[in-house]
Amino acid sequence: TTDMPGALQEAGWIQSCLVNASMNSFSYWWLTDLLSNNNLTIKAYVLGNYSKFIRPGYYRMNATAAPTSGVAVSAFKNTNTSSPQTIVFVAINNNSSTTSQTFSINGVNVTSVTPWVTDGSNNLVAKSPVAVSGNSFTYSLTGSSITSFVGVVSGSANPTATFTPIPPTKT
Repeated sequence: TTDMPGALQEAGWIQSCLVNASMNSFSYWWLTDLLSNNNLTIKAYVLGNYSKFIRPGYYRMNATAAPTSGVAVSAFKNTNTSSPQTIVFVAINNNSSTTSQTFSINGVNVTSVTPWVTDGSNNLVAKSPVAVSGNSFTYSLTGSSITSFVGVVSGSANPTATFTPIPPTKT
């Protein structure tokens, strides 16, 4: 379908291919699902959460694929050895309600990330940058959403950087 449940299913296919099956790419052949009356559908924007930011020359970083119930995460970094080096990670919130998720970035210095949200109200919309302090930050993932976080690495970078979503603690 070309609605939000169909878009979440598509995001799950991409996550499964790139993370679980360790594929190098994801090809989407149902092009009629991406356009309706000459307008992009929500599925096109979901593909954009990956293809707009994860470009040739990026590699998948180690990440906790399911840090919280209903949340899936994948992470990527470009192989550029000169500035700017960029990290991108994509969080899929399959929960119908907002989920607060803490993320930790290891091996590189990133001072902020810009979230790009696709959900029932946003089509790959940039939100305000989020400060990264002590190599971590917390973000409220809207219900039934896909959010790409884009950050520029400052200083020297370690090519074996890892990204680790932190599971919530019981309080």
